[in-house]
Amino acid sequence: MPGRLLRHCADFWASVELVHRSILIGWVQLIDAEKSFVRLVVANIICVLMLMWTSITLPYRRMHDNLLAIAAALLLQLTYVWSSYVKLFNAFEQNGATSISSRVLGFESSNGVTVTLLFLGGSL
Repeated sequence: MPGRLLRHCADFWASVELVHRSILIGWVQLIDAEKSFVRLVVANIICVLMLMWTSITLPYRRMHDNLLAIAAALLLQLTYVWSSYVKLFNAFEQNGATSISSRVLGFESSNGVTVTLLFLGGSL
C-alpha cells in the first residue's frame, strides 16, 4: 500500500507539502492579475488533488494526524470555493446584475457568503 511507504518517508511528504504550498502561494501568482478568477480555479484544482492524495495515502503514522491533515486540506478547499463565490458575486454586482447574483448564488450580499464561510470553517 502506498500509504505505508509514505509513512516511513517523512521527508518525502514534507517535500510534497512544500511543493503544494509553493504552487498555491507563488506559482499561481504568475497568472495575470486580471484573470484572478482563473487563479482561484487553478488553486481550487490543486487543493482538490492534494485533498484526494492525502485521503488516499494517509501519510502519517497516527490516525489523528491524518484526520487533522484531511480537515486542514478540506478547510483550504472550502476557502477557495467560497472565495470564488465572493468573486463571482462581486463581479455580478459590478455589472449591475444584483438580482441575477442573488438568484443564481442564493445570497443577498457578499457579506452573507463571508458569514457562511466563517460559520462552516469554524464548525470544522
